[in-house]
Amino acid sequence: MDANPDGYTLLFASDVLLYLTPRVMEIDYDPDMLQTICTLFTNGYGLIVNPNSGITNLAELKAYADANGPLTCGVMGLTGAINYEIMNALFTKMDIAVEFIVFGSGAEVATEVLGGHIDMAIAVNPLCDQYLQEGSLNYIASFLADGYEVEGCERVPSTTEQGYDVTTANPNILCVKSDTPDEVVDILSQAMKNISGDLAEKMAELRYNPHILFDAELETYMDGLDKTYALMAEGR
Repeated sequence: MDANPDGYTLLFASDVLLYLTPRVMEIDYDPDMLQTICTLFTNGYGLIVNPNSGITNLAELKAYADANGPLTCGVMGLTGAINYEIMNALFTKMDIAVEFIVFGSGAEVATEVLGGHIDMAIAVNPLCDQYLQEGSLNYIASFLADGYEVEGCERVPSTTEQGYDVTTANPNILCVKSDTPDEVVDILSQAMKNISGDLAEKMAELRYNPHILFDAELETYMDGLDKTYALMAEGR
């Protein structure tokens, strides 16, 4: 925000920074000061538990929670972060009492579940793929509408398929300051278009979901996200 609007300082971040966080907590920046150049890829999230719990789906999680009282859940952000908001929405629908514990990364929350230090955590695709393949974690639900698939493993069903309509696939975006000159924005946009094919290939190689949008298509998509996060902020 303090940089000169010359196109030499870019922001790579989640769309949540623009549309969700400002609606649910106090912030010290103005999201209107940012302009999106393009989307890059979307994140997939899910819910992981320790196999020793015996939990393999949301119905079993509900029964376990009812029998064992408040559960602990690892996330990577407090109110205003998509990790917290999506998990809170699910547990509210399931009527499960949860204590959220904040960690610094997806690797950390997975490690805490592996060690049995917390009951469950949000999974960040594809960070948990190896654990899923090893059988050292139970990945019991995906927040992707179509579920989640890992080579050599059974498909992880979505939350919607298990009776709870809570889904998300939030994109990561590349931004500049909104008062950056149009000719500079055009140069940056064209540069990203020139490498979009290679970028999409690399994202797929890393098992992220390429989702690269520009211009009118980008504007329509971002408007839709704005509406979606407005509903989420209202608890709907």
